[in-house]
Amino acid sequence: MICLWTGSVLGGRKIKATLAGEVLKGSVAKRCPQEGILLPLLWSLVVDELIRGLKENGCYTLGNANDIVTINHGKFLNTTSELL
Repeated sequence: MICLWTGSVLGGRKIKATLAGEVLKGSVAKRCPQEGILLPLLWSLVVDELIRGLKENGCYTLGNANDIVTINHGKFLNTTSELL
């Protein structure tokens, strides 16, 4: 049910830009709207769990609004990449 609702909110979005009387219209293929109720809901459903999992694997991870920063350090690049 949530997947159907999310798809209907994200699907069919249109954009319009005007500059010096010139109008450009298009459709949005990707990205979550920056305003509205969808972004906090998706953050709560997906990103909180992602951050928790990264922290449990030893990655220093912070999340704010729609940004995530994670820092991972180690002696060997392959090992640290696998942990991340």
